[in-house]
Amino acid sequence: MGLSRPALLGIVAGGALGGLLRVAAEAVTGGAVAAWLTLVAVNVIGSFLIGVLYGRAAGPLSPVVSTGVLGGFTSFSGWALDVVWLWGARPAVALAVGLAVPLACVGACLAGLLAGSPAEGGSR
Repeated sequence: MGLSRPALLGIVAGGALGGLLRVAAEAVTGGAVAAWLTLVAVNVIGSFLIGVLYGRAAGPLSPVVSTGVLGGFTSFSGWALDVVWLWGARPAVALAVGLAVPLACVGACLAGLLAGSPAEGGSR
């Protein structure tokens, strides 16, 4: 992988922070929002933020933020499990979430890249 020990430790610490942020998002929404909807939101938000990060030109802390914090914040495996669980109770919702989330996340990442990129001819 070629990362230094401090970078690896930063990614680990970032992953812990991101995981805590995801748990906080779930706690804030509580029972008011379906758990799968919260997971969809964090995945779309995380995809947007990683786009912004790399649209602004990656720096030495980018792996800490992207792989660490945002990797811990988002949860593709959790989303996949929710789709499987939804399939048993609400197959139409499971199908919609299963198809829409990857498209929404890719769209959010593209939007983040565009939002984070400097304007043509402009300065930052």
